[in-house]
Amino acid sequence: MDNPQPNPDVAVASASHDVAAREDHLERRLSPRQVSMIVLGGAIGTGFFLGSGVSVRLAGPGVILAYLIAGCIALVIALSLAEMAVAHPVAGAFGVHA
Repeated sequence: MDNPQPNPDVAVASASHDVAAREDHLERRLSPRQVSMIVLGGAIGTGFFLGSGVSVRLAGPGVILAYLIAGCIALVIALSLAEMAVAHPVAGAFGVHA
């Protein structure tokens, strides 16, 4: 007796149909709010890199170490807030925990 092997083309077609059905309501465009957030992020990023370049030129490469330490502190605080928000989920969790 032969065991019939499933046809991979049928499985792929079925999976792509399921994805298309789930994503039927999505649109390929950005809202004005999303565009403004992208612009704001670009402006902040540019200012950060220009400002850090000036700092390194004036104070030397020790500034990079200071940025690393400050980044680690910010990461620990963000992870701590996330853990508290998961442990005690309430509306406005970050404001409540802060």
